[in-house]
Amino acid sequence: MRIANSFVQKAKDFLELSNALRKKGYKKKEIAGSLEMPPPVFSSLFKTVFPEISKINQLKSTTEIGEEIDNAFSLVNNLSRSRISGNIDVYIKKLKKLSKTTRSETVQFDFYKNFKKHAESNYEYIKKYHEGLYYFYYVSTDSYGIKRDVFMIKPNLVSKSVECFKGNNESRVRYYGVSTMIGTHILNVHMAEKNIEPSEYIMMNLSLPSVREVDFFRGVFSSLTYTRQPIARRVVLTKISDKSDDYEFEKMDVKFYKDTEHDEIKEISKFLLSPNSKTECFMVHSPSFTLQDLEKESEIITNVDKIIE
Repeated sequence: MRIANSFVQKAKDFLELSNALRKKGYKKKEIAGSLEMPPPVFSSLFKTVFPEISKINQLKSTTEIGEEIDNAFSLVNNLSRSRISGNIDVYIKKLKKLSKTTRSETVQFDFYKNFKKHAESNYEYIKKYHEGLYYFYYVSTDSYGIKRDVFMIKPNLVSKSVECFKGNNESRVRYYGVSTMIGTHILNVHMAEKNIEPSEYIMMNLSLPSVREVDFFRGVFSSLTYTRQPIARRVVLTKISDKSDDYEFEKMDVKFYKDTEHDEIKEISKFLLSPNSKTECFMVHSPSFTLQDLEKESEIITNVDKIIE
């Protein structure tokens, strides 16, 4: 009964602290951000799940309390009781810390310091669930076939950060960077070309299921084309191994699929080549250097898309 009762009390503490922060002027989105929690998840807990749990009679049996807690979570979709239960102490600690500050103090923000701290705080989670070797699928900008590169997510025990590697000896170029979590459903990756100056940078946001583990990620990554113009494309990562092994990483095959309907990539290709899956800029001469020149570039983009189709 102690565990069930404890969770009911913690739900009450969560609500009390959150309500106090709301009275101090904090928006729900700001509170969710301090918890590294997606705003919809915080809203579901704050408005629906925890208010129901706080009504539970703590004199009931453990089984009855457990059932009522399950019922409360069933009122919303895609919300994991086990994940919330496992993090509830951390949430309360962060709410207490936030309650000791003023809103003006939270506005001040050091990007690099905050990113490093955030990455370190997510080290164990990413190591447990996402470490490993992956194939990295995306649409090639020069031929519009499907490129399969290699990708590795590797925890660094010394720096307590999670390193990411894209490309091995078979790849045209190698990238190196770090990753962190945004809430529990987005894996955020920042990478740069290794040992090249000036370097090209890649930024990726990979969407993860909120209720169970799967062996693939999907998302969007932003980089540069061969003409050094901005481009954003969809990407799919499929997991090959749960262990980050440098030797096995170098042995993985890089492959190019000119036939985008190849049986090996049929589902992936359909996702990567679906409408609105790519946004890019072109090197277009701007005769007037005014916003009217954007119309010319829009026409070129439209014509290129028609040719590809």
